[in-house]
Amino acid sequence: MSFLSILIALLVSCSALAGETLQIATTDFPPYQNQDNEKLPGMNVEIVQEVVKLAGYEMKINFYPWARALQLAQNTETKNTLIFSVARNSEREKSLQWIGELANYKVFFWKMKDRKDIVINNMKEARRYNVGGVIDDIRTAELKKIGFVENKNLEIVTNDYVNIEKLYNKHIDLLPFDETVFINKVKTSGRDFSKVEKLINIKELNLKLYLAASPSTPKKIVDELSAAFSKFKKSKKYSEIRSKYLQP
Repeated sequence: MSFLSILIALLVSCSALAGETLQIATTDFPPYQNQDNEKLPGMNVEIVQEVVKLAGYEMKINFYPWARALQLAQNTETKNTLIFSVARNSEREKSLQWIGELANYKVFFWKMKDRKDIVINNMKEARRYNVGGVIDDIRTAELKKIGFVENKNLEIVTNDYVNIEKLYNKHIDLLPFDETVFINKVKTSGRDFSKVEKLINIKELNLKLYLAASPSTPKKIVDELSAAFSKFKKSKKYSEIRSKYLQP
């Protein structure tokens, strides 16, 4: 093969790579990702956009119900697909390729302030009450591990907003939520956050939220994204994005 032929082949290969689009599955999860807000798309949306761009790829973000997003990302036949913000735990460890940590996730039980009948000092006492869960959500999975039982003291629905309405209408007693996420979801639902009260921390749900890739995504892409992620986290822009969303 002539030098010119080799050069043309390399240029074609690089061009194909530069034009490659990664499919990204996520769900509405403010302030980390906001499906209906173009002005503030979400902290993790902005970080992922910068990381993918830095790695030299195009991307398309697709919003799904969380169960569907996770199913797509964990499918062994789904290539070039990323997911965020996904909590990392032992059950998911081998079903995804982990790229980089996006945020800390610390979950507490919450109740309505006027529910003086609800008193909780430990997890044993919490199991006396009816808790809201979401299908295929890591909070639901962990609650089941520590003694909550579906259709007994755990009611599972399709999304967080249904549970917020149930809490405010006193159809359930408790909700497990990270405080940053809960503030935003309550505000989006049109409810008054001052009417709820934070109770005990669920230590099993003190986790990290990640950007991850499907099992069949080529290792080369994962490695390039991981390197870009590490580089971007050291940048001034990374700090600016986090400050914009996490300021008091």
